[in-house]
Order: sequence, then structure tokens, then C-alpha cells
Amino acid sequence: MTAAANQNHSISAPLLQLQEVSLRYGDKSKISFKSIGYDKYSGPAVDQVSLQLAAGETLGLVGESGCGKSTLGRIAAGLLLPDSGQRLWCGEDVRQLDAAAQRRARLDVQLIFQNSHAALNPRLRSEQLIGEAPVVHGLIRASERRDWVIQLLQRVGLDASHIDRYPHQFSGGQRARLGIARALAVQPRLLICDEAVAALDVSVQAQVINLLLSLRAEFGLSMLFISHDLDVVRHLSDRVLVMHAGQIVESGATESVYHQPQHAYTRSLLESIPRLARI
Repeated sequence: MTAAANQNHSISAPLLQLQEVSLRYGDKSKISFKSIGYDKYSGPAVDQVSLQLAAGETLGLVGESGCGKSTLGRIAAGLLLPDSGQRLWCGEDVRQLDAAAQRRARLDVQLIFQNSHAALNPRLRSEQLIGEAPVVHGLIRASERRDWVIQLLQRVGLDASHIDRYPHQFSGGQRARLGIARALAVQPRLLICDEAVAALDVSVQAQVINLLLSLRAEFGLSMLFISHDLDVVRHLSDRVLVMHAGQIVESGATESVYHQPQHAYTRSLLESIPRLARI
């Protein structure tokens, strides 16, 4: 295949593809949820799941706790290697790329975690937390780090004076913004948000969601938004995947899935959304 053909292939291919990926934790012969008194599910964490995500698209991933959402998100980010199946980036098997291309592909995908307090090193100030990675990877010079971090802090709604603070000196909502700034520092193309707003108060949730929408529009970001909160996913996502017991049981355009769910599990999830009763 010529260089021009390779370039056209990359442009036309989805940004991220997972093809029939599966992952089971631990020794398969010893795993049994029944042994700990939980017999609801004893299969693999992720079972032959396929998905694709286009450039600029936000894909929602919903399902109950323990269904495999976070595991799938870590496979998508390249943090976990599946037992079987393929992970493709811009149409190319990441394992077949050269070292430089693999490194860039890793930087192109960044995770935003639910527990921002645990995800941030308590010994490092904001300047180090946000600015260390872009310096190490040669995106900026060490002399540019402080200005780079200040710009990112301001872009996520934090003050420049916060650059010398430690994580414990921020509120929960501010730490969430700090985590977003750290992810943006290496100029990614895809953000994987794993329950990124679940631990926040409702009013703060709305602020962070609006920030993510603004960043998506400004930088042309793609997002995989993982959540059990169906209302949040509906507000953010172009398409939705519904996960149950390690498998994708339904997928489609957001409004189509929410208005005309085809799978019984999807219907049960939608029926579980709290609603105010009329008096």
C-alpha cells in the first residue's frame, strides 16, 4: 500500500475501533462469583465487545455497576490488554505500529477518572501534575512549562494562582477540573471519561459537563463517556452503547435508544431513572 493510500485509509477509518475484545480477570479455573455469595454473573468482565468511535464524536457507555464499563474503557485507552480481539487506532492495529507511533497513539487517548483525589499525586503541585508529561514527551520545553500550565488552568476555569497548590487544597469540583487540565496537557484527540462527574454535587456536575462540551467544540475532541447516569449520557452523547454482563446489548443514536429501546435491559435502565411525581 502506498503512503498516499495509507493516509487516505487513516482519514476514512474511525478514530478508535475495538473488534471482539474479551477480558477475564485472574485464573479462569478459580473465578466464581458464587463463591463469595454473588451469583448474578460469573462470566468475563468484557465478552467479545466491538465498538467504533469517529473523530469528533461523543459515545456514551451506560450500564449498571459491575457490568464491565470501566474495564472496557481501560482496554479502549490501552491500559489493559484484552485476552482476545483487536484495538485499532485510525484503522491500524496499535501493536503493529512502530515505537514512535505507539507513543503518540498512547498520548492521543487520555483518561479522566471518577476519583480525582486518588488519581492526583498528593505530593505534587499543580504545575508538576499538569506540566510534567508534556515536557517529558517533548511537546513543550521545560522553560515553557509554567506558562503552559497557567493557560490550561485558566481554560478549565481555575485561577493562575492555583498553579502552586497541592491537590488537597482544591475542592472536589476544582480537582475534577485539574484532572481535565492534566489530560489536555498532552494534546489528546480522545478523552475517556470514566464516571468523571459521578462524585460531584449536581450543580458542580452541570458546570463540569458544560466545560467538557465547550472543550469538545474548541479542540474537536472525541469522547467515550462512561456513566451509570443516563440523563448525563443523554445530554452529552451522539450515540449510546448499553452494556450488561460484559456485553453490548444495544447501541444506536442517543434519542433513538432513549425513545425506542429494543432490549429489555435497556428498558429496565430507562424505567429506573428517578422522576418527580406530580402532586
